[in-house]
Amino acid sequence: MKTSIKIKNGLSDIAAIVAREFRIISTSYAILLVLIGGIFIYGFLYNYMYEPNLIRNAPVAVVDRSHSALSRQYTRLIDAAPQVSVYTTEPDFPGAKELLKKGEVIGIIYSPVSTGAGRRSSSCTGLPMHSSIIWQCRKHRPGP
Repeated sequence: MKTSIKIKNGLSDIAAIVAREFRIISTSYAILLVLIGGIFIYGFLYNYMYEPNLIRNAPVAVVDRSHSALSRQYTRLIDAAPQVSVYTTEPDFPGAKELLKKGEVIGIIYSPVSTGAGRRSSSCTGLPMHSSIIWQCRKHRPGP
């Protein structure tokens, strides 16, 4: 019995302290301005710090070795994403790598021969991507 009474007294003491602190905070306009105004200003300005680092419409080359309906659908879905735009569809990897070296694209998405087969056999199909990080950092400037 004594333990439960001590716990109740301790909790009521904590509740009284919290209520007193809230009363003190609510009477000071400076504290309210920092707490409420600072939270809103930080919330609005936080996104603007990282906005220049967002990649938009980055040109990529797609190497489609599968030539299946599923790989063409993947290519359309990739092109619909705001981060990338399909610059070209290359028949072979060396041609796409040459575009990467020239700086015309910043990445290569490779669709292997087995892309369409993975869907029928219930196995996972991955699309490997090769990119040039140096080109992204030095040359790519995001759009407006």
